[in-house]
Amino acid sequence: MDSLSQAETDVASLRPGATQKWFDSLARLALFIVVLVVLLQRVGGSQGEAAYAVVLCGGALLGYLLLTKAEVARLAHEVSRQQPLLTGLLPAALLVPALVLLAAQPEVDTAEVLFFVTLLVLPSSAVVLSTGELRRADIGLGWIVATLPVLAPLARSASAGDAFWDLSALQWLTRLVALLLPLLIALFAPGKQRRQVDFLRLCGFLAIWYGIEFEAFPPIAIADGLERGYFGFAALLLLAYTFAIGGGWQRAPIAFSPTARGLSLFGVNLGLAAALVVPLGLATRQVSLQITDIPWFDALAQGVDMLLFVALPREMILRGILLAYLADNLRLPNAIAVGVTSALMGLMQASQSPDVLWSAALGVIVSVFCARAFLSTRNLATTIALHTVLVWVAWLLFGA
Repeated sequence: MDSLSQAETDVASLRPGATQKWFDSLARLALFIVVLVVLLQRVGGSQGEAAYAVVLCGGALLGYLLLTKAEVARLAHEVSRQQPLLTGLLPAALLVPALVLLAAQPEVDTAEVLFFVTLLVLPSSAVVLSTGELRRADIGLGWIVATLPVLAPLARSASAGDAFWDLSALQWLTRLVALLLPLLIALFAPGKQRRQVDFLRLCGFLAIWYGIEFEAFPPIAIADGLERGYFGFAALLLLAYTFAIGGGWQRAPIAFSPTARGLSLFGVNLGLAAALVVPLGLATRQVSLQITDIPWFDALAQGVDMLLFVALPREMILRGILLAYLADNLRLPNAIAVGVTSALMGLMQASQSPDVLWSAALGVIVSVFCARAFLSTRNLATTIALHTVLVWVAWLLFGA
């Protein structure tokens, strides 16, 4: 039995039984409805509410189906094998709503937005072109695909006359690590596993994540009162689509469905992580139980924001792709794989906050326990929930 068939067998063993299917479906549907209600309420009666509702509901439904319905994801994967060109170029359609929204935003350069169609097309194209092994010709192409989202926002800032060199040393270090990470994985892979380095596929997923973390896309507002721009949502849909066409659940035994074991490990890891995060927060920050001052709907909205734009992309890439890749493809010890992903997350977290030490420590702790839960369950539903709750509780207690 080849490795792919074995992975499919392992995935089947991770899927919930018949007794859990109703609970699984109801839980995911309830979460989907909560996300829609919260996000639609954030714009209230704004001028762009109708357009926002169409974009959000349509995109959220498609992403929901791609991530939670194995049949839909499997169909996308099969189509990618039969029509690789069409599959790779299809994400360019995500540019159409952006061009429509530009009509009311003359301050945004249309030519610049058209250039960024490359950030939509290249990741999925790299995944489709991947052959599952490391080839010299792929190293340069994959590196360009992965690093373009890191360099694009810098070029945009420079052309706009912004303070291009005002990035902190830590922010520059984060970008340097992001630039070098794909090459380091390819160059330092153990000799026996070097031909198993699925380099283009890895670079395609890293490109999407870098685009989200470094805000590579130009800001295009969807509606008044909404902090997240159009491309913030489009990047999440691109991630779900690319994960599906890349057969993300097939290359490694990964599941998205909540299970009783996953729920149990969620509770254990949540308790252990909180036992570290809360004392650390009390020791390094002022006690600020601001949950008493925050309206419940605002707190819920913040949780949804963390789920969609922080926990979901980071767990899909750091655990579902990178950690599984280092542990399964390269056969690295779990301790090293966890250390690499946790250090990367801590660095990303610290570079986006003025409180460097607290953010780095929080990022590393969350990452370690999410990695621990993932290696025990191979279930992203568990790690996404754990990540969301931990950063949400830290925000409620300490404003971070």
